[in-house]
Amino acid sequence: MKKTKTYMDRLMENKEFREKFDKEYRNLCVAEKIAKIRHQEKLTQDNPVNRRNNSKSF
Repeated sequence: MKKTKTYMDRLMENKEFREKFDKEYRNLCVAEKIAKIRHQEKLTQDNPVNRRNNSKSF
């Protein structure tokens, strides 16, 4: 039986798209890990700044 290709399957055949997708997926994984740790430590966006006695930069 022949598998029907999805739109994503067709996109992933393109080397440039696949490389960019993989890079962004790795970025997403890092962001999820940071969010998980911050949640476990009950940290907000401001807490890491305040804990290091740094000022926010805008």
